[in-house]
Amino acid sequence: MVSIFGGRELWRQALLWLAVCVLAVGAGAVHQWQTGRVGVLGDYAYIVDTAWRIAQGEVMYRDFGLPHSPLTFHVQATLIRLFGFSYGLTAWYCTVVNVVYVVLTYGLVRVLVPGWSGVALCVPLVWLAPHCIYPHPFYDPDTSLLVLLNLNLLHWVATRRVRAVVAFLGGVTTVLPALGKQNVGYPYVLLVAGGVVWWGWLRERWVGAGAGRQGESKEQSKGEGTGELNVAGLRWFGAGVAAGVVGAVVWLGLTCGLGNYWQWGFASASRRVPDWIVKSAYKSYLMWFVWFCLSALALGWWLQQRERPAIKPFLIISAALAFWFIALIVATQRDYLLWSWSAVLVLGWLGWQQRHSMNTSSRLSITSMAFLLGPFIAISLMAGFLGHFFINAYHPVVFLWIPIMILTMVVGLWHLPSALFSPRLMRVLLPWLTVILAFLSFLSQGYINSSYGIWAFFVLMVAYVVSPFVGDPRQPLVCWGVAITLTLAAIPYVQRNNRLCYVDQQGEMHTIASGPLRGFTAYGPYLNNFTELLGFVADHIPEAEPVVCIPHEDPFYAVMGRRSPLPMFIFDRTANPFPPEKVLEEAERHQVKWVIVKRVLQFGPLAGETKGIPEVFSEKYSRVARLKGYDILYRSPSAQADSP
Repeated sequence: MVSIFGGRELWRQALLWLAVCVLAVGAGAVHQWQTGRVGVLGDYAYIVDTAWRIAQGEVMYRDFGLPHSPLTFHVQATLIRLFGFSYGLTAWYCTVVNVVYVVLTYGLVRVLVPGWSGVALCVPLVWLAPHCIYPHPFYDPDTSLLVLLNLNLLHWVATRRVRAVVAFLGGVTTVLPALGKQNVGYPYVLLVAGGVVWWGWLRERWVGAGAGRQGESKEQSKGEGTGELNVAGLRWFGAGVAAGVVGAVVWLGLTCGLGNYWQWGFASASRRVPDWIVKSAYKSYLMWFVWFCLSALALGWWLQQRERPAIKPFLIISAALAFWFIALIVATQRDYLLWSWSAVLVLGWLGWQQRHSMNTSSRLSITSMAFLLGPFIAISLMAGFLGHFFINAYHPVVFLWIPIMILTMVVGLWHLPSALFSPRLMRVLLPWLTVILAFLSFLSQGYINSSYGIWAFFVLMVAYVVSPFVGDPRQPLVCWGVAITLTLAAIPYVQRNNRLCYVDQQGEMHTIASGPLRGFTAYGPYLNNFTELLGFVADHIPEAEPVVCIPHEDPFYAVMGRRSPLPMFIFDRTANPFPPEKVLEEAERHQVKWVIVKRVLQFGPLAGETKGIPEVFSEKYSRVARLKGYDILYRSPSAQADSP
């Protein structure tokens, strides 16, 4: 009999994983679809031209500067060394990242929410996996993927009996997110190290061996492996963390030098964070919409925690109606929220209408679910009508990030006193890790633009918030309600390329049909212009002569197989700390004869960030050709020799 039930559970878990794999393949398919719709020349060039430079033997921070961690660039450089450069290679890399991203997310979601509820929360990732939103390799998706990988390894080590060497190697991977992105990766290493030290060494001294399992149900333990904390494995994992940190420091010291890494990765990068990001982050937490949504979510969660008979249902439902009525009045000042809040008001009205025909528990259940799902319904309606009724909304799908973050932190504080002494390490770490890492990620470009790589964290926050409802029949309804509404909001977000609004998406779509960039697609004349430039360079500029591209919006060097002569790449304020005169001085020092100035930019604001650089070159160089999108400047060696 036991074997029969064990077999059924095995088949059930296999079916759940099969469903998740289908979702993961769906996320990969959405990315392949996205690559045929839009391409961002400047961002793509930023990664692949840097990787090409590394693949040719140059060293980041020593031979050229870049205010980013090295891992993403080194991964792409390794792929180039192994397979050569092509757009198809980087596109398939992003597809694989999407697939693995979804699978690893479910590996953590199932720790918090069992069964099909956990599968449901992964459904939105079919559209919100990083490269569904942003189609090229970048350090935000890579770093998030490495965080998910390391957390899965940590959970495995903490709940299974594994060999010491396996636990040790798992700990070594903890340092990889730090090599992916500084403002997320380094805090992550500190947080994981602190958790491992507490659960691996200090916790037993406070509560004694085997303590902390009182009151946990069999349902809550499901998906937690053995249910017992593997202290020995955690200690080996902690040793691996220490070894990984030491290894990363030694590697950086032997290759580029720790001084160079500090100068470019921290000192230069921190000075170049624009003030508007800090101001935007501050204002985003003060928006009235954030606090309305947070109040609704918090009240819905609180109602689910209470003993139903002890609450006066009529008063609760009246409070719900009053809350949404006030929200509706406020929303009339913002026409794009009017219909959204009305839909939620209808849910409250239905609950009020049923007060005589339902028992207390049912009435409160409807009310609590209306509060929990109301903001998600509002967001999905806003996204669906965006551009029609709601013309003032901006990225509706990201509006729930801050309410969910704050609610997760509140729920985490609610359970913190007992959680610290629980052996269930991952359930305690996940809410704090996800909130802190999301907050730090938003410091890069603001929460609207920095969220594309970390939607797995959002899913994990939702899973944590609903995890206390295990065994409650309403939990699957909440999970599937969140999944459906969030997916409905995500589809138009991706389809309209809201995250890529900074690039020109007007005009006719063009796709490169041959060569290393075969398959690259973009709107406007930019690909045709670039193809014309490549033909001109092949016919008129010898391979041995160095070329400078301003502002370097195209993947020129990787496509042409050339090397940049300057110690920087794209000339925006983040990557280039040098004034125009210094850039010209470097070009003269490397005896640069040819300069390509791009006039027609896919990312228009880049012209403002490079202000002054084309002008200083125009004073010293003569224009010898004018293509559709580029000016070709030339300066003879004799003119450089005569220059004072």
